[in-house]
Amino acid sequence: MNVRSTAFRLLLSAIAFLISSAAGAETDPAAAAQAYGRVREAVAAQPDGLLVCEAEEFQVRSPGWQAKRWGENYYAATFANTFLSRKAFLGAPEQGESSEATIRVQIPAAGRYLALVRYEAAYRFETRFRVVIEQNGRTVLDRLYGARKNLKIWPFSQKLKSEVAWDWGASENVVWEGHDAWTDLQPGLATVTLVADKQPEPAAKRNIDLVMLTTDVEQVRMRIDKESYLPLDGMLTQSGDVFMQVTNASNGPVKVTGHNFPGGTCQQHSPYWVHLRTWKPLEPIELEPGKSTDWIDVGGLLDTLNDGQWGLNVSPAANVKIRFGVRAAAGRIEEINHSAARPATCRWHSTPIRDIRASCGIASKCWSTCSPISSGNQRTAKRRRGLQSTVILSIWGSVPSTTRACGNSKQCSR
Repeated sequence: MNVRSTAFRLLLSAIAFLISSAAGAETDPAAAAQAYGRVREAVAAQPDGLLVCEAEEFQVRSPGWQAKRWGENYYAATFANTFLSRKAFLGAPEQGESSEATIRVQIPAAGRYLALVRYEAAYRFETRFRVVIEQNGRTVLDRLYGARKNLKIWPFSQKLKSEVAWDWGASENVVWEGHDAWTDLQPGLATVTLVADKQPEPAAKRNIDLVMLTTDVEQVRMRIDKESYLPLDGMLTQSGDVFMQVTNASNGPVKVTGHNFPGGTCQQHSPYWVHLRTWKPLEPIELEPGKSTDWIDVGGLLDTLNDGQWGLNVSPAANVKIRFGVRAAAGRIEEINHSAARPATCRWHSTPIRDIRASCGIASKCWSTCSPISSGNQRTAKRRRGLQSTVILSIWGSVPSTTRACGNSKQCSR
């Protein structure tokens, strides 16, 4: 009886430990986004000049707006347009007093910019909010978005319409708006403010995914005309956020190339290969013994709307060290992950949210994937983009185990 009692108590302790570990390890992308937004000076342009302001990183100045995780919104993971960039959004209730949330952006060059917003437009409901852009003490844009009568960019080849009723029901209503929302901006800092206020009934929650500023009007028009799922979604990558460095630790020259997936350079899962992409394959890397590359921007090979895989081929199979880095809030590139291995082909799984740390070892001669699991190790407010702060490495080759790294603790599971 005592043995049974002791065993039962041990079982309860083990269950409690697993539950507490899982709870403590849970990553909240919305809370992490707010932390990152607090310490970053301004949103920087991607290498192609695109400015993507994640709504969950806007800092709330008056009650109403609230950063929330993907899944707390209306439409989630049904069709390809119902994924949210970085897995979070900024939401405001159906009604309420005026609420403001702001973010600063660094405008790279003078020009006429489109202010495009990705958000949820509930069918037959008002989802009104305003976008205000200020620069050099002047308001250069103050525009109402989300009104039922406003023209919006719709998915499934519906292009520009004010409202769409799907044959299968009132769902999948994630849209873009702002194809004609022009504003003239100068180089330097500008402030973007989202304003939620009282709105006409029937009213729905205001769920905002992101604000995008671009001068590339030709690409916007082309995508509205040709992109069959939700136009403009294919513009969303992690360009300028995720970096890789390769070191040849062998005695002979090596060549590293990007793995060719069925859908192209990156196997995207939002869902499979439906977005019109302009990304290019990774340029082949040839290294002599003991040589290393500089940091190489590989964020342009990664989606922001959902998890995806990408990989590297090393020939001949040799000892190489592959480091991964992300651009921190302060602007510098910081290492989050590295592997020292002798791979022939290895595949990584990235998750498009900002994070803190990653530790993922690559076993030798394996076909592998790094998948996001949760982490509660909030040692610093320097939340970053790119690979998930805690990752699970699933070995699909000859090694029948997975290695999980959480901070400094490591566990193996079958």
